[in-house]
Amino acid sequence: MNDRTINRRGMFGRLAAVPLAVGVAASAQGGQKRGAPAAAPPAGKRTFAPPLSGRETVRRRYFPDVELVTSEGDKVRFYDDLIKDKIVILNLMYAKCDGVCPITTSNLKAVRKILSRDVDHDIFIYSMTMDSALIIGEPRPVTTGSIPALVEQLPKFKVRLARDGQLVEEGSGRNSLRSPALCVAELVSAMAKQDGAEPLSVGDLVSSGTLTESTPIQPGATWSASVEGIDLPTFSLTLV
Repeated sequence: MNDRTINRRGMFGRLAAVPLAVGVAASAQGGQKRGAPAAAPPAGKRTFAPPLSGRETVRRRYFPDVELVTSEGDKVRFYDDLIKDKIVILNLMYAKCDGVCPITTSNLKAVRKILSRDVDHDIFIYSMTMDSALIIGEPRPVTTGSIPALVEQLPKFKVRLARDGQLVEEGSGRNSLRSPALCVAELVSAMAKQDGAEPLSVGDLVSSGTLTESTPIQPGATWSASVEGIDLPTFSLTLV
């Protein structure tokens, strides 16, 4: 083997060294010492905020730091006061509920006793409700003849959420388990497997999931939801 002959292992080894050599050369040309502060950007040049950490991204998307009121009347922050750096169980319930809610609360008390006995970490259990201002639009009857069209429209329709005329969020029926109809079907299937569970009946309200991300609200703001791809009117609400 002469000096011009390079075997495969030698070739890959030399290629792997190229990025390192380029990086060393660039560092030498820059002349900036380790630990020295970065030079300020030229005047008028746009700067960008540092990227959010994964934890902060999840926090902003799922746990907005909105103000809540406890059962004792104290004001707390949802994330900073209740969730941050804690192990938490959230129980979403109705404030006025004579059916399953008392049973759920009793089960949570039993769970708390078991956890306090068997787990070394503090675990916080919060029950939360927002049903004091439940508002729904005008009911639309569903006939046998309209079902095929709804099956096609529900996964595809879009909703635009605006605050004081400014677009805040956009969503789609696919964000709700690929279709709100599939959510209802899953609920009916689960209820059929439970002994003693009553089937859905005419007039029951079913929350099939949200179509947009959670957004903090403030008194005085006017919110509107406009829909495209399904026959539903625009809905507006002013908070007081």
